Amino acid sequence: MLDNILSFWLTNDKLIQQKRSRLFLKLDFEKAFNRVEHDFLWDTMTRLGLGAKFIQLVKGLTEGAQTLLNINGRFSSRFDVRRWVRQGCLLAPLLFAISTEPLMAMMKEANQQGRLRPLTFGGSAVADFSLFADDMGVYMDLDESSFKTLRGILLFFESASGARLNLQKSSALVNGLHVDPPQWLRRLGCVIMEHRKVYRYLGAPIGSGLTHDQLISNCIDRMVSRLNLWSNKILSFEGRAVLIKHILLTIPVFYLSTIGITKKVAKSIEDIAKHFLWGRTDDGKHKSELIPWSVLKREKWFGGLGFKDVWRQGVALFSKHMGEFMASTTKAQWHNLLNTFIDGQRAKRCGNIIRGSYLP
Repeated sequence: MLDNILSFWLTNDKLIQQKRSRLFLKLDFEKAFNRVEHDFLWDTMTRLGLGAKFIQLVKGLTEGAQTLLNINGRFSSRFDVRRWVRQGCLLAPLLFAISTEPLMAMMKEANQQGRLRPLTFGGSAVADFSLFADDMGVYMDLDESSFKTLRGILLFFESASGARLNLQKSSALVNGLHVDPPQWLRRLGCVIMEHRKVYRYLGAPIGSGLTHDQLISNCIDRMVSRLNLWSNKILSFEGRAVLIKHILLTIPVFYLSTIGITKKVAKSIEDIAKHFLWGRTDDGKHKSELIPWSVLKREKWFGGLGFKDVWRQGVALFSKHMGEFMASTTKAQWHNLLNTFIDGQRAKRCGNIIRGSYLP
């Protein structure tokens, strides 16, 4: 998931640098797990080379299920389930991923034939498509013929597998250099992402022309909304400390992994936690802190409460990405993109490529 988000920001950054405009489509499949045709799934598993005994075992775990409907308090008679992958089943994500393999194969073939043109940046850097659960991201030229090819592939996959594209939850973004979306894109019926407006992809904020404050504001809003749920509860100091350590300060972790923050933003996040810890007076003002926050961030055996240092945590999370990249331990799309962008001079130019919009 983080790899897909890093690929988006790297691609967007490079397009702006080259003054190019390209298309990013965020596609969502409607009730994805509920629309997998069993016959299509078994045929896909066979063509992937999975053994007959293994397929028969999966069939035994999946087929034969029955369900009923509750209609206005009255239950219908039981009927066989012939389509779906059960949500909550440990096999469900893997079976759904297998069912999307034909879609990936068709898109790769279209890319190789030139009918669907992905983004190229020289060398081997190609941004084409990625799939995480039922969310699919597609990078392509701002070209109507490529768009029609993609639409044809999706329609073919829908008719074969039983899947359906949810256009109301799908969206399109002209990333890179800002231009007005073409009319043929508006006819798709999905949401057109507006310039300088925040949208979400795999839980992370995305968009074109966004400021750093816009990217991080969603994280702060989530923390404030969580505090509003706790504000009417009578909590002890120990209870507030537990909520801060195990819930409140875990909210920024995902954002810190994808969006770099400044020390000023890190301080504002810690201030939210600090004010909640010490509470308010009867007239609504924040109480004075009896112990400095720098002391509370120490580990317990050093006299603190073990609260995370938000700034250092952000640096550590991004250092993990850079460690993976420089050690070449990953084959992720963002790794190939970044490797081409810096022309092999990793240590010298990483700071110029991964700029302040998404690296501390």
